[in-house]
Amino acid sequence: MISPKVDPKNVGLVKLVYRLRQSIDLYRIIGMNVEAIKQSAGGPTFWAHVQVLALESVALSVCKIYEHEKHNELNSIPGIIDHLSTVCPAEQKISVDRFLERFGGALGSTDLLEQLRTVFKKFCSDHSVSLQKFRVYRDKVGAHSEHGAALDSLPSVDEFEQMFEFADSFYRLVSGGLLNIGPALVGAHVAVDVVAVLKRLGIVNPKINFEAKSA
Repeated sequence: MISPKVDPKNVGLVKLVYRLRQSIDLYRIIGMNVEAIKQSAGGPTFWAHVQVLALESVALSVCKIYEHEKHNELNSIPGIIDHLSTVCPAEQKISVDRFLERFGGALGSTDLLEQLRTVFKKFCSDHSVSLQKFRVYRDKVGAHSEHGAALDSLPSVDEFEQMFEFADSFYRLVSGGLLNIGPALVGAHVAVDVVAVLKRLGIVNPKINFEAKSA
């Protein structure tokens, strides 16, 4: 039986996922239009500061989403997995299998906890370098101001997106696949607004997304 804590925890998770989506978009769009902002929009120092805040929000959100429970209960992915049932009913197995297939999880087991813990561990292992960079940023810059802290770089925007995709897909699996509750739409609301602001400031065609890489 699924714990009654799962639903409120999953609601807490989607709030983090929503914040991550908005922060990624804000960080990306400002960066892609930095030269146009300098030339047309004015206030480059303001926009640079907003982008730094967006980056900090990305790092903190990722850390919260992927953090294991220790002393306190968390609205994180592992914090939700720990309260799920070990049994996966047949009517839910299709949704679980789709999630596992998408992220390279192993099919066949009837133990839901084992499957989700394994695929989560695999994802974190595949992205261990990026997750470590996020944690170092949080510990030394985001949550504290450690004297002498030096960070070479944070992960790429592509890594930001992969962190979002796994978290959003997990939330949707729990909401729609396991709890039979229609998942909330995590829309790009900030992206729409910041593009509208840039247009009002004189940038005719703000860049929104990176061009797809040719094969």
